[in-house]
Amino acid sequence: MAGFGRGAAIIISIMVGLIILPLLGIKGLFAIVIIGFIANYLTVNNQRGYLIGAIAGGTIGLIVFICGFFVSPVLPDLPTLSSSKMIKLELWGLYTLLIGFFVLIVTCTGLGAIGGAIVQKIFTKKSETEKYKKRDKPQRSFNKYLKLILNRNKRPKRFSNGSGKTLNRNKHQKSFNNKPRRSLKKK
Repeated sequence: MAGFGRGAAIIISIMVGLIILPLLGIKGLFAIVIIGFIANYLTVNNQRGYLIGAIAGGTIGLIVFICGFFVSPVLPDLPTLSSSKMIKLELWGLYTLLIGFFVLIVTCTGLGAIGGAIVQKIFTKKSETEKYKKRDKPQRSFNKYLKLILNRNKRPKRFSNGSGKTLNRNKHQKSFNNKPRRSLKKK
């Protein structure tokens, strides 16, 4: 495993995908999975993740889309079309272009992420994955948490009068007319 950063690993995997894989005869969708695999394999262990492969796959999809503009498309016989049909054809072509771009990027990103996830699953140490799965304290279930809240509301609220004993609050509240109460001690 090489210890490249994210950007360098993505660039190297794209160069491998554009130059070496066609020479080996590997083309199509499987090549994008290999590009995502290579990009994630070349990164440092603590930066490894399936998103590296997804970025590499999306980038290669963008390159393929841009290169598609330089290849001449097959057009119908232009002189036989009327002007209204020609305008409809151009608008339909723009719609097809946008949908094709979206589908290509989503597909390439997904396939690159699959290649990155394969590397992450195979080459990540178990101690690193267990670190995220373990928790120090088990989490309370929702039912226990709900019972705790309900029991908290049932208990009477108490306060201290300074003597160390707690008294019920209802006995010592001020009256509604705000007159001071008489002292409890006899004079």
